[in-house]
Amino acid sequence: MSLVSGLSQRPDWLSRWLPAGAELHLLRLWRDGLLGCLPPELRRRLAPEQARLYLLPQANTASLLLTKGEQSEPAGECPHEDVDCVQAALARYASAKPQLWIKLNKDAVLTRTAAFPTQVKQNLKQVVGYEIDRLTPFRADQVFYDFRIQRSGSPGSHLVVELSLCPQDRVQFWDGLLREAGLPLSGVDWEGAWEEANLLPAAQRPKPALARMWATRLLALFVMILAAAVLISPLAQKREVAIVLERQADDLRFQAGHVTGLRSKLDQARQSAELVLTEKQRYASLVELLRQLTERIPENTWIQNLDYDKGEVQLRGESTQATALIGLLEEMPGIDGVRFRSPVVQIAAKGKERFHISFRYTELPGQ
Repeated sequence: MSLVSGLSQRPDWLSRWLPAGAELHLLRLWRDGLLGCLPPELRRRLAPEQARLYLLPQANTASLLLTKGEQSEPAGECPHEDVDCVQAALARYASAKPQLWIKLNKDAVLTRTAAFPTQVKQNLKQVVGYEIDRLTPFRADQVFYDFRIQRSGSPGSHLVVELSLCPQDRVQFWDGLLREAGLPLSGVDWEGAWEEANLLPAAQRPKPALARMWATRLLALFVMILAAAVLISPLAQKREVAIVLERQADDLRFQAGHVTGLRSKLDQARQSAELVLTEKQRYASLVELLRQLTERIPENTWIQNLDYDKGEVQLRGESTQATALIGLLEEMPGIDGVRFRSPVVQIAAKGKERFHISFRYTELPGQ
């Protein structure tokens, strides 16, 4: 018994989205994908592969084939109507607990494709049964049949259904003999059948053992828990990553604030250094100017006041020859625009002249 067969009823919401039978394939794929993530030993315990002992009826014999998963091996050959031979084969493989199936030749199965309105998908099995006599030479009570949906269109379009069937007399002979021997038949398929195909009506299949039903339900619960873990785990991991990134962002913001403070202090220090350098250069220029004035001004001249503002220099003082100072200053490097700012005033008592001279002073390269 599979995971899906352990589920009780098909929900209405699922019927609106998936046609009958389509969810079985999807759920099995989902289940197999999740189970594939488990270690092999745990996977075998939770979802043991069900072995099958196939009877392949021929004209006078029936070949036996044991399959389990992808593996298969011949299990002998039994004469026609020899149920004891089949029973002996089951005894030989009792440890595998195989289900008993009949596998028909593909020529013994009739296949038809038909289209049905999507509105009938919730009752598709009954509708297909009603349409068998239209689609085939048989009535529904004369055949064993199964079907699958090949394609489901949008609302208002059609369901494309593949129908496969065989006359009941192809199966009833062996089915009757096996049941009389207490060997109930679990299913009927054929060469080239799809994975879940089973022509045997559900009412004639043996009921699953209680232990297997509970195992299936536990497996369903485990798969749901595993699926929840698969969905939740990435979210939890992302949340942990987000927390770590937020902490790192807080650290970076703190460091950025500290760096900003340091940069502000560095800018202030740089500005102070530039100011000091500017002042140093200014005073260096004044020192050079004073040196030149000291060397060039004659001894009969006294400078009483010197004003310096952005390269503009004003000199006030007394000299016995104030007019000679103009030419003297013009000869000095870095000085131009020499002129009297006010008329020269004679100081008769001292025999001197009071002067007020201005000029522009430019520091020369290399000074």
